[in-house]
Amino acid sequence: LVAKALASRLAAVFSVSVEDVDLDIAVAVHGVDSLVAVELRNWLTLTIKAKLSIFDILQSPQLRDFAKLVIEKSALLI
Repeated sequence: LVAKALASRLAAVFSVSVEDVDLDIAVAVHGVDSLVAVELRNWLTLTIKAKLSIFDILQSPQLRDFAKLVIEKSALLI
């Protein structure tokens, strides 16, 4: 569910179809730079209550793995 939400958010940011966002490649490969990472971090903080660094976002090996990290860092699951 979180991975799909991330894919949807990235699709909206880059004006592409959700189907064009591959969960098995790195976030940075999708074109996420530091500015987009800040926007994504702010969105995650507001919606999922997950505190992440820009480094966490940009260094994720796969979008699917990043979704797992978001779940681990979410205050909603405590």
